[in-house]
Amino acid sequence: MTHEEAPASTTGWRAPARTTGTEAPASTSGDEAPASTTGWRAPASTTGWRAPASTTGDRAPATTTGAGSVACCVGPSGRARAGTHGTIVLAWWDDAGRARIAVGYPGEGGIEADREYGCDAAGRLVPTEGGTP
Repeated sequence: MTHEEAPASTTGWRAPARTTGTEAPASTSGDEAPASTTGWRAPASTTGWRAPASTTGDRAPATTTGAGSVACCVGPSGRARAGTHGTIVLAWWDDAGRARIAVGYPGEGGIEADREYGCDAAGRLVPTEGGTP
């Protein structure tokens, strides 16, 4: 695996981790400690309370397990997973090529906590299997 930037991980309150590059992951384990990435297949993951995970790269998953955390992926073919009381935010593209946003809340509308979701062609959040919706 080649990284344009080394992986970043932190532990601690408000200790952010950021990466830019292909397959360059970022992870945190502290409360209010965000993780963000901007590369192809560069995952972001967090475990703390109100610790968001965000990605912008193609096929770059965002995962959170802390209460009140947002898992957001605005790259093509994005996937996201959030814990109880979290939020899932995914971008998808309509037939005209316009970016749209799908939002889901574990415990509402059939969205399950700690399960990975992607968007289907209509912008509905659907559970992923094998990494693809």
